[in-house]
Amino acid sequence: MNILVPFDFSKASEAALKYAIWLAKATKRKIKVLHALPQVFIGPEFPMVLPDVDMVKKSKKQVIQIAKKISGHYDFTISDKDIEVTVGGPVSLILTKEASNTDLIVMGTHDKESLLDKILGSVSNTVIKLSN
Repeated sequence: MNILVPFDFSKASEAALKYAIWLAKATKRKIKVLHALPQVFIGPEFPMVLPDVDMVKKSKKQVIQIAKKISGHYDFTISDKDIEVTVGGPVSLILTKEASNTDLIVMGTHDKESLLDKILGSVSNTVIKLSN
């Protein structure tokens, strides 16, 4: 069984990673961590930026650092090759990973959703509805 943990640097995703580590240790399974970068960044200092190779590398380095810190506290190893940072919509990336050798998805949910999230549905709700 492979466990997929979508990771977005939130407290909820850190809690999901901790739970996935506990579960992986109890069942002797492997964890894959996935971070999705949005296809376009929009902010006050830059009107529109497409993620480039450097942004992906920087994000992967940050995810590796956090995952190793958390897994180290629980005497569990997550290898660099089991951490993926890619560009795209989180729902489609999670469902694509789920279809390819993932048995379980462990993800957090934010308790403060915007009105738009409540109308359209959050990433976790959409994944629950569409995953196997």
